[in-house]
Amino acid sequence: MRLARVSWARLLLWLALPVALAVAFRGVRLEEVGRTLSRLGPGPIVVLALVNLGVVAAFAARWWVLLAADGHRISYGLLTMYRLAAFAISYFTPGTQFGGEPLQVYFLQKRHGVPLATATASIVLDRVLELMANFAFLALGMAVVIRLRIYPEGTGLLLIAASVGLLVLPAAYLTAVFLGRRPGGWILGRLPLASSRAWVDRLRRFVHTAEGEAHRMARQRPIGIVGAVCASALTWGALLAEWWLATTYLGFALDPARLIAVVTATRLAFLVPVPGGLGALEASLILSLTALGYRVEQALGLALLIRVRDVAFGAVGLWLGGALAGGPAGDKRPQLSR
Repeated sequence: MRLARVSWARLLLWLALPVALAVAFRGVRLEEVGRTLSRLGPGPIVVLALVNLGVVAAFAARWWVLLAADGHRISYGLLTMYRLAAFAISYFTPGTQFGGEPLQVYFLQKRHGVPLATATASIVLDRVLELMANFAFLALGMAVVIRLRIYPEGTGLLLIAASVGLLVLPAAYLTAVFLGRRPGGWILGRLPLASSRAWVDRLRRFVHTAEGEAHRMARQRPIGIVGAVCASALTWGALLAEWWLATTYLGFALDPARLIAVVTATRLAFLVPVPGGLGALEASLILSLTALGYRVEQALGLALLIRVRDVAFGAVGLWLGGALAGGPAGDKRPQLSR
């Protein structure tokens, strides 16, 4: 019964997105959208492509720092390709926050001989730190949205509460793991199915082991956590620079406050459980930019640019995932330094 409710809720959400888009697209003049995109000549396209490649490479920095701090010296280029392959799986499946992590674990274990628990722990720490950075930005972004007064009336307190909650949850999880707790294993052990399903018990034991390994990495290699936090800040800086550059080339450069507000809206859109935030991204850009006084055609031009970028990188990631999974393995000798 609960699964049926979830399925119906998701179906209603997916049906609501086309309606929201239809409302947002009313009165859109396609020639104006084309005029906005025509500002992107060969030079700006090349610059944006290079900057986008830099952003993709920056996303692997946190993971590389964590592994290097634990003694696993793996090529940064390979980790970037693994991360891009994982992004493709997450992007093209419902919910874009998770999905490709098992592939990352597979690459570390099969191609580089990293123990399964250690490989999983590196992904757990990487994702928790990523969520902390993302939610910290969302908390900042919601504060900016409140200051700009572009939120629906009566939702200010809700936005503040949501921003605090987003920041506290991953921070609390990381703190618990650092102190030696096993929150994931504890939750799985108390699920209604835990006592009757063998696979739930195996998953609980696996998560318990991975969280223990994450505890070891966090306590023995704190420099890795510090470096990963710095890598997160670098990644967000590169991402914001890319957005500013894109809006500048499209003819409506955003000041820092408006840039943060618009990026916040799009990050929230990617929390919607549809592949690639399809529809949610476009609606969020149109609603946020028009609330700031920009034209629908400008918002739609930016949305199309982002969609083409993400689909292109997703396609490359799928190709890389297939090629690397079927290719020759790398150095399988454990690269540990205790």
